[in-house]
Amino acid sequence: MVDYGYEEIEKSLTERFEKQVVKYGGRVAIRALTRSLSYNELNALANRVARAILQNLGESERGVCAFLVEHSEAQEIAVLGILKAGQTFVPLDTGLPPEAMGEILEDSRASVIVTNDENLRLAEGLAGSRRGIVNTDRLGVGFSEDNLHLSISPDQPACLYYSSGSTGKPKGAMSNHRTLLHFIKCISDL
Repeated sequence: MVDYGYEEIEKSLTERFEKQVVKYGGRVAIRALTRSLSYNELNALANRVARAILQNLGESERGVCAFLVEHSEAQEIAVLGILKAGQTFVPLDTGLPPEAMGEILEDSRASVIVTNDENLRLAEGLAGSRRGIVNTDRLGVGFSEDNLHLSISPDQPACLYYSSGSTGKPKGAMSNHRTLLHFIKCISDL
């Protein structure tokens, strides 16, 4: 059971997450096949990703960042890093044909692709010269692990999901931070 009331929905996902880091920092946040990450470790990695995104974009720019990673802890790090940078995330399914991913990138106007070593070659092909790339496996030590303290409204768009496009062109649907937190609360109260 997740410990929060409805007033907690009036925050951004990142603010809510950082509150959990303070409470449960040493506890396991993600347990994957290859490794486990504590809340502190996940937060530090996501902060580094966020800073790399902002270096690509400029700190005042708000927009969409795609992520192209397999289903693993890399996905949670990418999503949280994008949100901590104040951006909206759009997932790119590695099972889609590159043409479909290209359509999603164009329609969403994603300006950065967050990826890892496993998907870097595909991300480079999709990015061309028009989009930046953040490789979560190659961030180096130059990015701070401290929280960014950006002001992110619960009304700010958090994610943009696209349909498979099986009936034609993929269509996008957007959710804000409040909606996602409400969804999390509903499924965790079961």
